[in-house]
Amino acid sequence: MVNQVNNSDGASVELTRTNCHEKIPFFRITPQLRDEIKLDTTDNVQIVKMLWKAKAYVCGWAEGVSDLIEL
Repeated sequence: MVNQVNNSDGASVELTRTNCHEKIPFFRITPQLRDEIKLDTTDNVQIVKMLWKAKAYVCGWAEGVSDLIEL
């Protein structure tokens, strides 16, 4: 998984390039995490905290996400 996240080539990069070329909107809704968490962490406490923060962030964006869906 760490390799996939850091890839600078391959299928995901080609798909992104195609989407940009086709002018398909891309939105990255990423919560700012207070702690630095390594990509290869196996600490369940850190992972669960990160998941809850991400869920709370997305729930706070509910109206904005609805607007994006309408695009």
